[in-house]
Amino acid sequence: MASVSYADKFTATQLRSERYSDFYLNFNRNYGSGDLARLTDEDAIISSLKNIIFTRKGERPFFPEFGCNVQGLLFENFSQFTSDTLQTEIRTAVENFEPRIKTINITVNESQDAHSVELFIFFTTINNPETLSISFLLTKLR
Repeated sequence: MASVSYADKFTATQLRSERYSDFYLNFNRNYGSGDLARLTDEDAIISSLKNIIFTRKGERPFFPEFGCNVQGLLFENFSQFTSDTLQTEIRTAVENFEPRIKTINITVNESQDAHSVELFIFFTTINNPETLSISFLLTKLR
């Protein structure tokens, strides 16, 4: 029979899933405490995804490989090749820079009439088997 120490009898051990937290990119403050407000769990991962997708490669000082080339591919003559390249760019960037994502599926829908591209990203995190999704509507500004 295994012996149980005196400390183990009174120490509550609960298994806790790992939580993630990040700061808002504009450094919002928590009105109650005055500290920086935090994004937690899936919200933190979604914010990180947006940051990765909308950052151009070479845009970040001292980290030129961060980001992906979405803006460079957006309004080429759109074809299946462009769609596949866009999916590959995003998948590679997410795999390289977001370790909290376990699986990712990307769908690209192009609308020639509206001159826009809609991205649907479905993903699971390493500690949550539930599939989460995010979508972006990308349009040309100029």
